[in-house]
Amino acid sequence: MQASSKARTSFTRAVLILLLAAGSCASGKDEKQPDPAALLQQALQYRDKVGATGREQKLAAGLLKEAAGLASAKQHAGKDPAAVPVPGMPELVFVPGGSAAALRELAKCYQRGKGVDVNHKLSLELFRRAAELGDAEAQGAMAMRMAFGLHHSNSFEGSSIRHFGRPDEASALLHYYFGAANGDAFSRAALGYRHTFGLGVPKSCWTAVSYYQPVAEAVVQEAVDAYKTQGPLGSSSGHGLPQIERIRLNVHANQGIKPDRQREVLQYYQYSADRGNIDAQTAVGTLLNLGTHGVSRDHSAAAHYLARAAAAGNDEAMAHLGHMHGAGMGMPQDFAKAHQYFSQSAARNNPLGLYGLGYLFLSGSGVEQNHELALKYFQQAAEQGDRDAHFYLGAMYMHGLGMRRRSLSKAFMHYFQAAQAGHVQAMYNTAVMHMAGKGTPKSCKPALSNLKALVEKGPLAASLQAGHEAFFRGQHGQALLLYLQASELGMEIGQSNAAWMLDRGFAHAGHQAASVATALFKRSAEQGNVMSLLQLGDCYYYGSGVEQRQQALEQQVRAALAQGAPPEDQQLAAAIAAQIGMQIPQGPAATAGDAAAAATAAGAAAAARSGEASAAAGGAAGVAAGPGASSSSGSGGAATSSNGAEAARQQNGVAEDERKQRDEAEPAASSSASQGVDAGSSSAAGVSAASSSRQDADSADGRVGSGADS
Repeated sequence: MQASSKARTSFTRAVLILLLAAGSCASGKDEKQPDPAALLQQALQYRDKVGATGREQKLAAGLLKEAAGLASAKQHAGKDPAAVPVPGMPELVFVPGGSAAALRELAKCYQRGKGVDVNHKLSLELFRRAAELGDAEAQGAMAMRMAFGLHHSNSFEGSSIRHFGRPDEASALLHYYFGAANGDAFSRAALGYRHTFGLGVPKSCWTAVSYYQPVAEAVVQEAVDAYKTQGPLGSSSGHGLPQIERIRLNVHANQGIKPDRQREVLQYYQYSADRGNIDAQTAVGTLLNLGTHGVSRDHSAAAHYLARAAAAGNDEAMAHLGHMHGAGMGMPQDFAKAHQYFSQSAARNNPLGLYGLGYLFLSGSGVEQNHELALKYFQQAAEQGDRDAHFYLGAMYMHGLGMRRRSLSKAFMHYFQAAQAGHVQAMYNTAVMHMAGKGTPKSCKPALSNLKALVEKGPLAASLQAGHEAFFRGQHGQALLLYLQASELGMEIGQSNAAWMLDRGFAHAGHQAASVATALFKRSAEQGNVMSLLQLGDCYYYGSGVEQRQQALEQQVRAALAQGAPPEDQQLAAAIAAQIGMQIPQGPAATAGDAAAAATAAGAAAAARSGEASAAAGGAAGVAAGPGASSSSGSGGAATSSNGAEAARQQNGVAEDERKQRDEAEPAASSSASQGVDAGSSSAAGVSAASSSRQDADSADGRVGSGADS
């Protein structure tokens, strides 16, 4: 009752602030205006709280309007000559003194439809105004729009993209650099991606790393903070980060998003669990305990199901109960019971039980500290692929805990194994050790790969999941904008999904849409998506979004064959060459294996072409006639173009081979990595060989830090 009363009082206070502000404006008196910073803080508390009601979101939007200085031109007429009309919206004005941060947050409200109707045009002008006032995050948002030509006054209409205009790459890069210099994570990630592939900027691995590293470090810190709230036995990887589904629209467009399907699966498992199915009891208990895959946490219900399964002898359920008792999840913390359940589970060789025992002995929680036993149990768990066990083994080898001397090479090996399984902190540690040459040869490319993947697990990647959800709600304009946002971060799925939507005619966005789709297919293909490479070939062949010249396509094929690409890409290029009647290039680079692959692919292409002679003839006629000869816009063009590479698809499937990139040795750029390993800091501090029993374990939860000297 007290909490409810306080909430009503707070809500009433916020309404009074709005009424006082409106009354002051209406009276025209020189009364003291509410502090924009205070209004902003109040608004964010309402808008961003879990389970915010529609009324609270509307109130938040009203507070943001007041803090941002966005007002009605009619109501404000004659009161402040310095008020500036909103471009393209004469009914609104910007009042001087508005907060740049409030402008940016209000722009997000109009972009997402929080407390107001979706209005991308007004959102654009709010971002523009905030960027002009120096807001770093708004500069990143404007840069994304400039990169796609969506910064023009006619770019949007309501909730849809109306028109892709001419991109302004120079201004986009300028905004990205200003945003990155002022700490905007989106701008840093976008520049990291651009320097990785040389998109409008010099291609440089070390420069890309310098942009990605601070963003990746923030992702790790967020995961660590979430881990600390779960107690010492919580998994240290991934909690607190958004759950991103790898939905490819060209495959899953008719399947829907996972949360809806998972709720149905959970209901089925609960039904089975209630009828005594032990495996179902363990699965339901685990989901309810961790709160993953769209399922809300319920520790009490989790303990109920897990206790029933453990009593029936399920070793996985025993291990989870040990975790709950040790972490105090839904029950008082009890290390003795945790040890009991972990021991029972470990006796059945369960990796989670072995890991739990290892942690108890490492930290001395409920048992006498014993690094040798901790090492033993971690090793047994790691042999079965437990990623947390690999991570702690890396920490122990890093600092020589439970052994005569430490081994950086073994530490790296275990961090690498954990990183391969998606362990967030291990991914960061592996990257830092690659950058500094600790325990492994110094190399930029693998470090860059880990940092990029880590950034794509963080909060910035939420735009991709939001795009999935918008698409399956039928909000195609909203989905497209979110996918474009993810594509600027270098997220390949965002690139291929946005290109697919434009190619299939979703969210029709003017005659430039085909050119944008082609550019996105190219970026996706550069990151190893073979299906996008096929689509790119079709775009060149049928003249969709590019100049329809066979010479351009032949140049692409020659480049693919000359660069020593993997056999799958060699076959792909050969198949495309066979379809357009192009001679396979010969010379020192063409091996017997390449010739065989080309012959095989050419045969398959000829077989496919024999069944589609009319389509091939139409395409050839289009090449001869020029750019206007064939129509390939919308879904009809996509259906026609898909015939052109069917044989290559049969040869290559949907494998995704990563492109080779240059490893530019720039030792100076790796100095920050050495500092992260040798010197240590509060943000990158890792495992420390502390004297107290608790510190030995707790320090292992951080990143590579002070002890990693060679």
